[in-house]
Formats: sequence, structure tokens, C-alpha cells
Amino acid sequence: MDSATSRGAPRAGTVYGVQVLRGLAACLVVIYHAGANLHDNARFLTLHVPAFGAGGVDLFFLISGFVMIRTTRGRWHEPAAWRVFLTKRLVRIVPLYWLLTAAKVALVLALPALFRNGALLAWNAVASFLFIPAWDAEHTISPVISAGWTLCFEMFFYALFTLCLFLRREPRRFLTPILVAAALIGLFRTDNWGAPGTLLDPLLLEFAAGIWIGALVPQVRGGGSLVWIGLLAALAGAALPLSDLVHATGWPGARVVLWGLPAAVLLGCVVSVESVVAFWRVRLALLIGDASYSIYLTHVLVLPVLMRLLRPLAGGIGGEVTGLVLLVLASIAAGLVVYRFVEQPLLRGVQGLVAAASRPRLVGVDGH
Repeated sequence: MDSATSRGAPRAGTVYGVQVLRGLAACLVVIYHAGANLHDNARFLTLHVPAFGAGGVDLFFLISGFVMIRTTRGRWHEPAAWRVFLTKRLVRIVPLYWLLTAAKVALVLALPALFRNGALLAWNAVASFLFIPAWDAEHTISPVISAGWTLCFEMFFYALFTLCLFLRREPRRFLTPILVAAALIGLFRTDNWGAPGTLLDPLLLEFAAGIWIGALVPQVRGGGSLVWIGLLAALAGAALPLSDLVHATGWPGARVVLWGLPAAVLLGCVVSVESVVAFWRVRLALLIGDASYSIYLTHVLVLPVLMRLLRPLAGGIGGEVTGLVLLVLASIAAGLVVYRFVEQPLLRGVQGLVAAASRPRLVGVDGH
């Protein structure tokens, strides 16, 4: 693609490298779940899709910590900072998730035969809207929209960050010991702790790492340094496919070490060369990054439907590779459509309502 056409107008406050990584994270998760859907089908058992695609979630958590510290930099001591932060996070996360959750609840109740698990537990449905981990009908800890388990962690992190801002504490010093302590406790977690106990997990270290990357990683200017950073980023990217041992170890901290650590190095490298990334900003990569939330939430709803359409496809490795490519591309395309025609209008509408509600009311001389 020609550089003149691949670069759009600069967007204020955008870290282009992070937007690209958001899109990459969403695509990795889509590839992972597409492979899992193929493997669950008796006709497609030849192709093995590495599990490292699930590491896109770890990249999302790191990016979340990075964005939170960058967007509140220099403002954590302001009295209203916590309210502004919490409002923006809820407006950004809740509307689309609630809409899709409500839609799936309605479909499960109306057409249970469409879903592998057509049962719906009342508390699981309520807990899904409240971002509380809960057992489902198959006795697994999963919300109505299965991908929403990560949002439970996000909301837990947002709650801690809001408390930090409410107390007007410096985020790194306040949150790091809390997140580290919660992660260490999570190493000893058992099933007896209940579903909400899953929030005490080593994954919380990735939010802390994102905070420190956002606070400390500088911009690199020298050409020689760019070469070394490029090599380091390439090694970090290569480490993700080589870390397909997370599920085999059985150790709760394996995911953070084998997926979280390479993802942290990758994020730090990309952020440090933002001036280069911002110059070579590619519209498609940025669009996928912008739509990453829609892609992430909708792909778990789209994939089962797509699998039904793949039934006529021939088996064998050729059919499975073709099926994987079609599943991934169609899931990303569906997410882009939802982003354009659902998420963006919904977000603008909710932002308008919040702005109207926070606007001071004019009181006339007669008190009305």
C-alpha cells in the first residue's frame, strides 16, 4: 500500500502503535477460537491451531493498564478525576456489552436449539450484566457471552483505579502492591473460593505491567536504537508461538510468564517507537484496532453460526485451512460491521445523554 494513501489525518491523543496492537490482540483471539471451533467439529480434526492466540487477552490487559495511566497522567490528584474516569470507562464498555448480552439471553430463551448449551441460569444472566464471575449451566465460570470473562477482570481493575483516584493517590505506588498481593494470593486459589475468587489471579500482574510501561517507556529517536528495538520486538513476537505450553504446565502463573512477558516486551517496544508507527499509520490496521472491542465481543457469537455454513466444506487439511481462513475473515468483517453500525452510533448516543445529564441546568427567576 502506498504510504500516501495509507496515512490519514492525525487523531489527537491517539497512540497509533497501541491501536495496531489492539487489532492484533483481537485477531489473535479470533484465530484461537476459530481453531477451537474447528477442532470441536468431528469433521475437522487434522489442523492444530496453536493456543498462543489466547495470549491476545494478555496483550489487552497490558494495553488497559497502559491506557489508564496515560489518560490520567497529571490528573490523579484532582477531586473529580475519579468520577470522570469511571464515567468514561462505563460509557465505553457497558452499552455494547449489555446490548449483546441482552440479545443472546433473548435468543437462548426463544430458540435454545441454536446453542450447544441451551440452558440459562438466572443468576448467571444477572451476574453477566454486573460483571461478576458466576457458574453457568455447564458448571463453568463463564458469562452469557463467553468472551466477557475478561471484562470481569477489566471492571475489577477499573474499580481499583477509581478507588485510587478517589483517594488521590499516585496510581503506580497505590495499585502495584495491591495487584501484586492479589496475584500472589491467586497462586493458592482453589475451587472452594467460589466464582468471584477467580478475580484473584496472576493475570492482574499484566495490568500493573501496563501501568509501568505507560509511565516509564520513553520515545526513542536514534536510528541505531530503532534497530535494536525492532529486533527485540521481533523476538518477543516470536516467543508467543513458542510458548504453547501454558495449558500443559498446570501452574497458575505460567500464562503471565509465557504470554504476558513477551506481550509486555512487545508493547514496550512498539510504544517506544511511536513516532515511526504514527508516520506509517495504515488505515486498515487502525480500523481493526478501533473495532477491536466489537470484534472481540461478537466473534464468539458469529463463529457457531459460521460453523454451520462450513458443513459442506471438504475435510482434510486443505478444507480445514480454508475453513480457518474463512472463519477468521468473516468474524473480523462481522465485527467491523457491528462497530460501524452498532457500536459507534450507540456510543455517540450514550455520550450525548451523559453530556446532557452533566450539563448545568439554567434556573429562571421564578425558580423553574
